Amino acid sequence: MADGLSGAFNAADGALTSQAQAIGSISQNIANVNTVGYKSVKTDFLSQLGNALSAGGVTTVNQTTVTNQGQITNTGNNLDLALNGNGFFTVNTANDGTGSYLYTRAGSFNENQDGFLVNPGGFFLYGWPLNANGQLPGAPGNTDTTSNSLLASTTAIKINQGSGTAAATTTVAFGLNLNASQDVYPGAGATLKVLAADAVNANQVGSAVIIPGAVAGTGKPTVGDTFNISTGSGSSFTYNYGGFKASRLVSAGSPVLGATTLTTPFAAAAAGDSFTITTASSGTVTFTYQPAGANPAAGTFSNYATLATAINDQTGLTARTDGVGTLYVSSVNANDGITFANGPSGTFVGAAGVFTAAAVGAGANRFNSLNGLQAMVASATGLTATVNNPNTNATLTIDAASPLDTISFTNPAANTGDFLFEFGLLGAFTSGVATTDGPLGPVYNASGVGGANMASGSIIPQFSKNLQIVDSLGVAHNFTIGFIKSSANIWQAEVYDAATKDIITASPNSQIAAGTLTFNGDGSLQSVSSGLANPVKIVWADQAAVSNVTFNFGTAGPIAGTLGATQIGETNGLSQFSGSFQSNFVTSNGAQTGQLSGVQITASGLVVANYSNGQSLNVYQIPIATFNNPDGLQALNGNVFSQTVQSGDFNLKQAGTSGAATVVPGAVEGGDVDLSGELTQMLIVQRAYDSSSQVIKTVDRMLDDLKNL
Repeated sequence: MADGLSGAFNAADGALTSQAQAIGSISQNIANVNTVGYKSVKTDFLSQLGNALSAGGVTTVNQTTVTNQGQITNTGNNLDLALNGNGFFTVNTANDGTGSYLYTRAGSFNENQDGFLVNPGGFFLYGWPLNANGQLPGAPGNTDTTSNSLLASTTAIKINQGSGTAAATTTVAFGLNLNASQDVYPGAGATLKVLAADAVNANQVGSAVIIPGAVAGTGKPTVGDTFNISTGSGSSFTYNYGGFKASRLVSAGSPVLGATTLTTPFAAAAAGDSFTITTASSGTVTFTYQPAGANPAAGTFSNYATLATAINDQTGLTARTDGVGTLYVSSVNANDGITFANGPSGTFVGAAGVFTAAAVGAGANRFNSLNGLQAMVASATGLTATVNNPNTNATLTIDAASPLDTISFTNPAANTGDFLFEFGLLGAFTSGVATTDGPLGPVYNASGVGGANMASGSIIPQFSKNLQIVDSLGVAHNFTIGFIKSSANIWQAEVYDAATKDIITASPNSQIAAGTLTFNGDGSLQSVSSGLANPVKIVWADQAAVSNVTFNFGTAGPIAGTLGATQIGETNGLSQFSGSFQSNFVTSNGAQTGQLSGVQITASGLVVANYSNGQSLNVYQIPIATFNNPDGLQALNGNVFSQTVQSGDFNLKQAGTSGAATVVPGAVEGGDVDLSGELTQMLIVQRAYDSSSQVIKTVDRMLDDLKNL
């Protein structure tokens, strides 16, 4: 009997101990209800069976529910990290790897005084250090060959390192529109300007008749002289001077119909006398003498001066006086013939009148004004011509049509006058000798050899854009890319150093790249020549490592719809559309020396360092440690776990792969404590404890009764 009571006593005593352990677990859970990443402890009761002579009892085992996912809460602190899914952060008790490797889901990290990431328990967060290309240890190309499956491949994450980092430029991408309506850049050429010493012809408007010299052989133009222009491509053109009519010289010693000066009336003529001028361009136009109240706009005149104005006002005709006493008349198109005839009354045409010679016959390639010469030159294949300041002090610029072509000018020896001298192309007049001037420049040559290029400054780009290339020392160097249009849909481009001291190169004027860009008819890029498409080697004067830079102008290929094309040209880089030149972007991947400005962590566990120079580098990746039986881990102080035989070995995985959790930056995982459940369980344990204590009291009284028998 006594044995049975003793067994009952021991069973109740064991129950008290077990319930005390259970209340301890509940107390621990409630105490950690706000602990980040805490995993609650569950007390399991195990029965111990008795026999006929002794009562059974109970014992307990504590289980940590590691696999329970806690609630994730945003904190706004970018160094706080939560895990969503299976796995643990790897931490160590030391920052040099000499301590114990442990595992935790408590991701409330902060930077300590040395720049390491630690949690409130003082444990250092470990991660894989990445090389400059963002590769993990053990990856092909990484000089750190330690397998990333080993803890030895990880280091304590230190986020204040890497200040002063720089990255050399390896690629430059262009997004530019080149104006399809842009005129082709002219080639070699010269500007023709009448010498100031020729007071009669200098500083005239572009339509003014070029008046011949009074004395042959003085270098002044003479009717019948020719003018030759040749290009380097083999074209040659000859232009003839003439196609105008000169009046009689009016003077006191030789009056014309009573007029003795350019402004005195033709007193010997009768009012109403008239004459006509006929050309292919103007048709037949009548001019009438009106000694008083002449109106040149209506075709009436009173003297040479008003007659010049009246003729000049007619479409297709041009006229001017020489300021001495002669009137010169021509068709605007000097190739037209000119016929003069008196009207029903009048003698203005004839030996005693205004015009003394026979009619001027039609000619070919004939000019007598800068405007007329410009029109003929501009129509010639391979040449361009522009009258500058056509309404005052006109000059004429003649160029080869292609910037790659040369040009030369020649006066044949048979000339009486010398146009190269008259137009300022030669310093001295040479009589009876075929004089030449040419080739005149500059002619475009990308290499700068035998011509001029954009890098030299002799050729001014039609469009240019600045760009920056950073060397390996973090020094930024300013470059320019310039463009000129060499023919329809074809552009020449050069990249050159704006400060010639920055690079060491055999190319003249610090040019580093040059070539041709060809566009399709729809404005897309067709091809890029090798000089621009191939990587460019740059040797720096500051002894930085040699740079190899690739210029990206966009996707080149034939026009859309081309059968069998492997790649169609696009406008995702350079394009050629009519309109203004436009810069959409010029980007490069280089970065000057910068200071660390911040750190961010991605869902894949990448630790990204951001620098003041705009550069961002992946410096670490946080591994996720997984276990076959995470509930078998041993819980330790500081909300960390250690590996056990029951948990199995760790596996280091990249976040979000192979069943590993993803990282939630700026958030923490809360504890998994169910507070209401814990309070309910506490009441149950309390009742069980009270009942067990009551059993002890009852057994104690029964033993007293047994002693008193």
